[in-house]
Amino acid sequence: MENIVDLLKKRAESIGASKLDVMTEAKLVISQQLKVEVRALSYKNGMLKIATEDASAASEIRLNKQALLNKINQKLDQEKIKDLIITIR
Repeated sequence: MENIVDLLKKRAESIGASKLDVMTEAKLVISQQLKVEVRALSYKNGMLKIATEDASAASEIRLNKQALLNKINQKLDQEKIKDLIITIR
């Protein structure tokens, strides 16, 4: 009989990247590509909400949004993120 941890691991592998994986990978890609500091706030239904403290960084993210989405999804080996919602905090 398998224990619950093994069953959960198998289930997570079968559905692909987890919410945390998506958020972490997105934060890394954006930070590395644009050299700006961001926080991944939430991810639901293909929408990733991120925050930055700088209006110019938010603008730069918006200008490079499609390239960033392509790069993040490429790293995840799936099209997980369909849109970025950018907030300034």
